[in-house]
Amino acid sequence: MKIKGIYNAAYAAGACRVHGLDLIEKAQSIEDVIYLMKSPQGTEFCMKNSFPSKDMLLDHTADFVNKNVFVEGVHEVLNPDKVLVFGGYVTIRTNGYNACEVYATNDAVVSLIADEYSFTTIELHGNAKAIGGSNKNAIVRVFNHTNKVDV
Repeated sequence: MKIKGIYNAAYAAGACRVHGLDLIEKAQSIEDVIYLMKSPQGTEFCMKNSFPSKDMLLDHTADFVNKNVFVEGVHEVLNPDKVLVFGGYVTIRTNGYNACEVYATNDAVVSLIADEYSFTTIELHGNAKAIGGSNKNAIVRVFNHTNKVDV
């Protein structure tokens, strides 16, 4: 993924200059791009626009997986802070007093297993789907911007 390619795609998708394009232009590495994607404004833009495309993300799948950004395949994570799911099947387990934010788009499937006193929010876009639920005193909130939810 070349930064210039991300910049051009963000511009075409309607990213604003100050909070989007200028920051992408300053990015020096894929880690910088992931940081921008996981910022509040970046996450909102990515989810509303299914951005970047899965094809753009596939070149750096390992870098993304290490930062809890998933593009394809089957994955499982325990007590993450924030997860972006652009595709694939991701099982998220939360427990204790942990809080987790999950954002999913495209054809992603999020399987949630929430336990104890954990708090999890899931925001669905595109054709994303959430399944699973909570046990004991765990709290799960789903913000569904699609018509698919089974939590």
